[in-house]
Amino acid sequence: RWNYIYDGPGPKPYWSETCYRLIQGDEGNIYVAGRDGGVGDADLDFIVISVSDDGDFRWVHRYNGVYTNYYDMAFALTQTPDGNIHAAGYYVGLISEFGMTSIHGGTGRDLWIYRYAGQAYGGDIAYGITSDDEGYVYVTGYDWEPGPEKNLVVVKLNPPRNSDGWYNFADFIKIGSQWYYTESEANSIEKTSDGNYIVTGHMGGQGSWATRNLFLMKVDEACDTIWTKMIGGTTQEEVGYSVVEANDHGFVATGFTESFGAG
Repeated sequence: RWNYIYDGPGPKPYWSETCYRLIQGDEGNIYVAGRDGGVGDADLDFIVISVSDDGDFRWVHRYNGVYTNYYDMAFALTQTPDGNIHAAGYYVGLISEFGMTSIHGGTGRDLWIYRYAGQAYGGDIAYGITSDDEGYVYVTGYDWEPGPEKNLVVVKLNPPRNSDGWYNFADFIKIGSQWYYTESEANSIEKTSDGNYIVTGHMGGQGSWATRNLFLMKVDEACDTIWTKMIGGTTQEEVGYSVVEANDHGFVATGFTESFGAG
């Protein structure tokens, strides 16, 4: 039907534009999250682009972090009932931070930026985001702790009181090294039909780093764990990247395995 191409201001071919996630809004417009080369030779910008259902450009939102010439990337998107768009990823300033940018759906202007820095004060990334009918936003990824170890985190943010408001911290869950002694990470979070949330990623076992298993976790709206499940072998790696709820209310996850089939 149509093809839309965005060419950012970055020098070529040093950096290239990359899209990581696409959603269609309730009003039919399309939103794409990713990265774009900035004006410097070693710069990546956090970027969200919107086009209409007919492929016409609407707006582009760019965020260059606290410092220029650093890496800022957007990996996931959600739209809240107020029509605004929220993108999850990471920003690099003095440190690398897990973050969310709220963007006005009609104009592309920034409304609010939420930043989270864990115990290691750096190396934290948000990979997944979703929202509910009341405007609460749930962001997931990992928190890098001294060790180095990664802990899976889910952050719940309160909705703003108006379209120009900001998102306040509401609830939080972090699991990983205190359970399994090695790294854990979340790549996707989705709302379930019963009002809860399903998360997938990987969780380390009680051995070496190479014993990561595909991990599923169901949490409620207060970020309390309902159940967890690990799938994998004893010496190889399994990782989950995406999960959806099936018609029978079970879950389908996809990723990769080294323990089953041909590896």
